[in-house]
Amino acid sequence: MAACNRKRPAAVLDAGHGHAAAQHQQSPTCCKRSRASIGSTDDYEKVARLGKGGFGVVHRMRHRVTKKNVAVKFLSSPDVEDLEREARFLEVCNGNPYVVGFEGLVCDAATGDTAGLAMEYVAAPSLQSLSWDRRGDPPLPESTVRNFMWKLLTGAEKMHGHDRHIVHRDIKPGNILVGKNGELVKICDLGLAMSMSDWPPYNRAGTTSYMAPEMILGKKDYDAQVDTWSIGCVFAELLTGKTMFKGYLEDDDEDKTKNDIRQ
Repeated sequence: MAACNRKRPAAVLDAGHGHAAAQHQQSPTCCKRSRASIGSTDDYEKVARLGKGGFGVVHRMRHRVTKKNVAVKFLSSPDVEDLEREARFLEVCNGNPYVVGFEGLVCDAATGDTAGLAMEYVAAPSLQSLSWDRRGDPPLPESTVRNFMWKLLTGAEKMHGHDRHIVHRDIKPGNILVGKNGELVKICDLGLAMSMSDWPPYNRAGTTSYMAPEMILGKKDYDAQVDTWSIGCVFAELLTGKTMFKGYLEDDDEDKTKNDIRQ
């Protein structure tokens, strides 16, 4: 099929406190392949809304002919560069069993422009949802936590590998899809990912409760260890049932957090 028409306006993302944010996004150099369209919006029917946030909305959609289910992300902004950037990262990660699979780009039926990013549909909740449903229950069994962590660490290692060089920058419970007993783990939402093939400076991105100290302090040449820190925070949360660090919400809290880190 023909590729979607591609608009390339300058990307501008909100940089906020206490939630996922990125002050600027590098254009990934790790993948330059073209991404063919898997169809138009008319080829799919909406089945259910899977999630909604400041970025936009994710729908479960089913192809009208093949009946295949996919998860499609639609941005609230008309800027499609962010979708295409995420598509490149997901395409590079194809073959990683612990990262949600890339399906293709969905085009607007009327204009032919990129409209949405289609991903593997995973019939599993996020770790955040699972933890919420378990609130008040005892912590997960050690064997389950071990299973979760092995797959999460393996997925991140493959993502960081020499042939990919991708740093997620927003690993947190809400961006990890899981099965109840650890039989399934999928890292998702690469919207804030970056390529280590790009030269610094790198900008701050992610969710403050899971953000590495060097990123909070404004270090511009951090590396994949920022994901390792985030994974450590997830590990602690799995063991205790509690968020390890509380993200700052106001500028005064940010200054206090920075002072605490420096001490």
